[in-house]
Amino acid sequence: MKIKCPLCGTINYFSGIEEGTKFCSNCNRPLPEPKISDTTENPYIKIKKEETNNAFLGSKKMLDKETFSNLLVDWVVESLKIRRNGFFQSFLKNIEEFGSDKVMKEKFEEEIYYFYIWLAHINSISISQNKNKINDYFSHFIEKMHNLFLKKKFSGYEKEELIRNITKKINGYVEACSLFFEGDPYYISFLGKEFYKNLYGREPLGATTTHLFAIFVFEELKASFESLGKGLMKYKI
Repeated sequence: MKIKCPLCGTINYFSGIEEGTKFCSNCNRPLPEPKISDTTENPYIKIKKEETNNAFLGSKKMLDKETFSNLLVDWVVESLKIRRNGFFQSFLKNIEEFGSDKVMKEKFEEEIYYFYIWLAHINSISISQNKNKINDYFSHFIEKMHNLFLKKKFSGYEKEELIRNITKKINGYVEACSLFFEGDPYYISFLGKEFYKNLYGREPLGATTTHLFAIFVFEELKASFESLGKGLMKYKI
């Protein structure tokens, strides 16, 4: 979400999940609330319209590094905005009702950012056969996420530390997900455990908690394939 400051003209970027008054990053002036249309804006509807002619001709538009990164950033922002007050709140309520420790909102938000960066990664890898190119492009996406959101939200981390943290989380999810490609039908449980471990710093206890987190991860993974995955299929990378 972008809001232009009416005083100095600076373009300010927000994830869409912040609460309260937003302030300009340049002059610190309170920013007006953006107008919200009657229907939720879906960037992939726009992509579909733009690519109709290309799809008809059987061709796909080539994504450069900048366009690729912007597409992923827009997807993260829109997805978090859509799911913040519905699915996320319901999940946090459920984990407390079923006996898990209460989670600090800030900690949950941090782990969601890491998890969504991994979701962007698995969707990109799934669509493109060129892993080296994706990894090169993806580093630019992480840099963009850091500059636009992460350094403001998690300022306690140095940039290098934050990048290491993101890389470690992505590798953890990749390892858990690899069990699926080895034929393990319970790979979603391993992904759910990985998210729990990142959130609490320990392994989950009990089948109910594991199942709850597995369902959460499955719904997020499915939603990412239905939005970002379908959007990326219209492009060459």
